[in-house]
Amino acid sequence: MAFSHNFVIFFFDADGPEIEPLGESFVTQYNLSAHIPCGGEARGNPPPTFQWMYGSMEENVGRGLSQLSFPDRFSVDRDSGELMLSVAWHTDSGVYQCTASNSIGNASTFISVLVLGMQPV
Repeated sequence: MAFSHNFVIFFFDADGPEIEPLGESFVTQYNLSAHIPCGGEARGNPPPTFQWMYGSMEENVGRGLSQLSFPDRFSVDRDSGELMLSVAWHTDSGVYQCTASNSIGNASTFISVLVLGMQPV
């Protein structure tokens, strides 16, 4: 008795996230909204999710970054990964890290943010 086996093989085209370099600095004005890009474009298959971390310029970046936890002032665009500040304060100046992640892997980029302008006395 001869047996015949048929196999179906599915290929899933998966890619870890990639972030196109955009620049290393971002300047905005005090007391205005700001939209900080996560590089030029972040992509992957499946599409990545985004996380932003922060470290002030006064801190030694080597000591680590803190996860942003101010939902009333910070939000992240789910599609582009752009960090949106409802209002920029001088204390928002610092080094930010955007990480794009999916089930295949992750990619990160750093950007230095500077908030300029006069603060009321």
